[in-house]
Amino acid sequence: MLFRALSAISSQHAEIKQTLERDLQLMPEAVDGLINLYLGTEDYTCMTAKKLAGKRDKGVMRSNAFRL
Repeated sequence: MLFRALSAISSQHAEIKQTLERDLQLMPEAVDGLINLYLGTEDYTCMTAKKLAGKRDKGVMRSNAFRL
Protein backbone atom coordinates (compact mmCIF):
# COMPACT_ATOMS: atom_id res chain seq x y z
CA MET A 1 0.00 0.00 0.00
CA LEU A 2 2.80 2.42 0.90
CA PHE A 3 4.66 1.59 -2.31
CA ARG A 4 1.56 2.39 -4.37
CA ALA A 5 1.13 5.74 -2.61
CA LEU A 6 4.78 6.67 -3.12
CA SER A 7 4.56 5.66 -6.76
CA ALA A 8 1.49 7.86 -7.26
CA ILE A 9 3.21 10.81 -5.58
CA SER A 10 6.31 10.33 -7.71
CA SER A 11 4.19 10.24 -10.85
CA GLN A 12 2.35 13.42 -9.85
CA HIS A 13 5.66 15.15 -9.06
CA ALA A 14 7.06 14.28 -12.50
CA GLU A 15 3.90 15.52 -14.22
CA ILE A 16 3.94 18.82 -12.30
CA LYS A 17 7.64 19.29 -13.05
CA GLN A 18 7.08 18.75 -16.79
CA THR A 19 4.16 21.19 -16.80
CA LEU A 20 6.16 23.87 -14.98
CA GLU A 21 9.17 23.48 -17.30
CA ARG A 22 6.93 23.72 -20.37
CA ASP A 23 5.16 26.82 -19.05
CA LEU A 24 8.39 28.51 -17.96
CA GLN A 25 9.79 28.11 -21.48
CA LEU A 26 6.85 30.10 -22.86
CA MET A 27 6.93 32.94 -20.34
CA PRO A 28 9.74 35.02 -21.94
CA GLU A 29 7.94 34.97 -25.30
CA ALA A 30 4.63 35.87 -23.68
CA VAL A 31 6.13 38.77 -21.72
CA ASP A 32 8.00 40.02 -24.79
CA GLY A 33 4.82 39.87 -26.86
CA LEU A 34 2.84 41.80 -24.24
CA ILE A 35 5.54 44.47 -23.94
CA ASN A 36 5.63 44.86 -27.72
CA LEU A 37 1.85 45.22 -27.84
CA TYR A 38 1.94 47.83 -25.07
CA LEU A 39 4.77 49.83 -26.66
CA GLY A 40 3.49 49.37 -30.20
CA THR A 41 6.86 48.08 -31.40
CA GLU A 42 7.75 45.26 -33.77
CA ASP A 43 7.05 41.78 -32.42
CA TYR A 44 10.05 39.43 -32.63
CA THR A 45 8.53 36.41 -30.94
CA CYS A 46 8.34 32.86 -32.23
CA MET A 47 6.33 33.54 -35.38
CA THR A 48 8.59 36.36 -36.51
CA ALA A 49 11.69 34.33 -35.66
CA LYS A 50 10.30 31.40 -37.62
CA LYS A 51 9.75 33.64 -40.65
CA LEU A 52 13.27 35.09 -40.36
CA ALA A 53 15.28 32.01 -39.38
CA GLY A 54 13.20 29.20 -40.84
CA LYS A 55 12.46 27.20 -37.69
CA ARG A 56 12.62 27.29 -33.93
CA ASP A 57 14.05 24.70 -31.55
CA LYS A 58 10.95 23.65 -29.68
CA GLY A 59 11.30 22.13 -26.26
CA VAL A 60 14.85 23.33 -25.72
CA MET A 61 15.38 25.04 -22.40
CA ARG A 62 17.87 27.84 -22.92
CA SER A 63 18.65 28.48 -19.27
CA ASN A 64 19.25 26.27 -16.27
CA ALA A 65 17.75 28.90 -13.97
CA PHE A 66 14.39 27.14 -13.83
CA ARG A 67 15.62 23.55 -13.50
CA LEU A 68 13.99 21.83 -10.54
